[in-house]
Amino acid sequence: MNKLSLNLSPLLIEKLQAYSQWVVDVWDEPKEGYLLRDHAIMTLGLCGESSEVVETVEKANQTDSKDALKKSLTKELGDCLYYTVMIAKSQGYGFSSHQESSSALYNLKDLPYYSGFIAEKYKKEIRKSPDIPNIDIKAQLEEYFNVLIWCCEQHTDGFLHVMQENEIKLNDRLRRNVLIGEGNDR
Repeated sequence: MNKLSLNLSPLLIEKLQAYSQWVVDVWDEPKEGYLLRDHAIMTLGLCGESSEVVETVEKANQTDSKDALKKSLTKELGDCLYYTVMIAKSQGYGFSSHQESSSALYNLKDLPYYSGFIAEKYKKEIRKSPDIPNIDIKAQLEEYFNVLIWCCEQHTDGFLHVMQENEIKLNDRLRRNVLIGEGNDR
């Protein structure tokens, strides 16, 4: 299996691997492989959720508490993580650790920018062939994960917390049979 090298500790990689298996189980497809529709949902979902992160920050006003903003960002970044993991798994990627101190400074507004690279790669491949894409998207996914991890660490209670909160939120939606729909608080 081809692995994405992420700037996470081995313990967080282990947690991410367990979370990624859970994400695949939650996805209502595939029985016999991912359909083109699944890939479209994944990439459009990632781009949409990445934009919602920026929208959350822009809508926050001075009356919002720092904790309220952090909670909202945790939800939106968790949704970004969900789609990113689904894209990685659908393309056959696993995860490995490479811990480096990084001087890279990202911004929450970078998420839509980097998700666009993933969507563009999909678009080019789908134009070449109407078949289900098997895309060499490793570099784009690693870069998006790096931005996502940085954003989680800088603007929430951390990457692990975002992952755990996303699983709690989606398990609650599964239990109530409202996984698919609109609105954060369904």
